[in-house]
Amino acid sequence: MTDLLRVIRKGPAVKSAVDNAIDLCSAVVNIRDSIEVARLRAEEETDDKNKKKHTTRALQNLRRYFELIVFQSYLHSTEPDTLQSFETENVETFVKNRPGTAHNYHY
Repeated sequence: MTDLLRVIRKGPAVKSAVDNAIDLCSAVVNIRDSIEVARLRAEEETDDKNKKKHTTRALQNLRRYFELIVFQSYLHSTEPDTLQSFETENVETFVKNRPGTAHNYHY
């Protein structure tokens, strides 16, 4: 995650916007908390099958968090209220043109 914040423009501000949105929705689910809970459960688990289940859940949520940050970065880079900005660079093109994001982002 730290590497991502270094390669995207205004990384800390982008992450902060995502974190604020997550906090506003936390009555339903907080993805950051879900990542941490799954990680802790995996560390505490003695059964390999359950350990793998919790590890998988943590990684899935970490990937979602990563993708939210990348998408927010895309939104942050586009001009508001102009269709032209969406025509010249959609989110897929945006991700492919950014080193450090394309290999981790799923369209």
